[in-house]
Amino acid sequence: MQRTLKFTEEQISMLKQAIGIAELKFTNTYKEISQETILVRNMENKSEQEPIAKFYHEQACKFADLNIALDNGDFDV
Repeated sequence: MQRTLKFTEEQISMLKQAIGIAELKFTNTYKEISQETILVRNMENKSEQEPIAKFYHEQACKFADLNIALDNGDFDV
């Protein structure tokens, strides 16, 4: 089901800010997992942590792409 939504400029600004916060949080979580687990020498569960870190990195990128698309008006009707 496809929907068409109508937002005010203020609402769009709030959504973009929330998406930016989500991007930052996912980026920070990715960095934390990478620096404190994956990059540590002789870490035993490194192979278990790599897919988790990758997930957070990919999500951060999706949030960034969404925010850029909103800035570019890609969803404007």
